[in-house]
Amino acid sequence: LVINSVLSDKDPTVLGENSSDLISPYNGIIESLVVLRGTPLVKVGDVVSENTVIVGAYLKGKEDKTYPTYVIATATIIENKTRFIKIDGEITDSLILSAKKVAEFESDGEVIQTDAEKTLNGIIITIKIRHTINAVI
Repeated sequence: LVINSVLSDKDPTVLGENSSDLISPYNGIIESLVVLRGTPLVKVGDVVSENTVIVGAYLKGKEDKTYPTYVIATATIIENKTRFIKIDGEITDSLILSAKKVAEFESDGEVIQTDAEKTLNGIIITIKIRHTINAVI
């Protein structure tokens, strides 16, 4: 067993009581969802858009009666972004590599995959990004 431990420069994310719904700030597909408290309104594999409620701040009781509660949950969302970069002149392999690196640098979240496609007047960059969202105080 090999353990590689590194001192982090930021505090860990701690799940706490959040009295509001967990809402998606991204468009994408739910990759994982862990709900400790609240009502899950989507499941793994569902497509969500920005402002979709993922976990509701309520619990269901008998006869579908709802009770307000707080949310303790975390979710990962896979987002696909496409970007066109106009290029005047010859499109070389090094130019494509540079365009991919710039697109990765400018994206927020964990970049999983980057693809590039040549067109007549530019490059189409497609990026797959993993976002983690939490219901935290």
